[in-house]
Amino acid sequence: MDSFEVFFEKTKKGFYNYILSLSRDEDVAKDIVQESYYKLLKSYKLDYSVNLLYKIGKNLYFDEYNRKKNHTDLELVDGSYNVNKDNSIELAKIFSMLDDDEKKIFSMVVLDDMSYDEISKLTGISVSNIKVKIHRARKKINEIFKGA
Repeated sequence: MDSFEVFFEKTKKGFYNYILSLSRDEDVAKDIVQESYYKLLKSYKLDYSVNLLYKIGKNLYFDEYNRKKNHTDLELVDGSYNVNKDNSIELAKIFSMLDDDEKKIFSMVVLDDMSYDEISKLTGISVSNIKVKIHRARKKINEIFKGA
């Protein structure tokens, strides 16, 4: 397996959920994820950085967002969450309550099952700062569940 395949397998789940939390549309998220990995592979050969991937994805999302003529402000959260029969709140809506760094790091820990050391090496963020961001993200998520 080459380095890009390893990078892709390690980051795909968390990155997809991050983009889905921004777009709240599975088709748009899939398109953005595909385009992000393509741009990373094409333009940044052998420099597969998680931060760069997330930045490319976020920029592509904002490009898509600005292209739409009739859009709603995604920064405003209306508080009307869909609770399914398992009483769980949709992951994308939970992620919308987290800031970008918390989304990125939380998805790496929870969805991609990466260690703090691995995340630190990929992102350049210290392990202690990662722990703080994870703690804050979990605290926000617990508050969401208590309010649901």
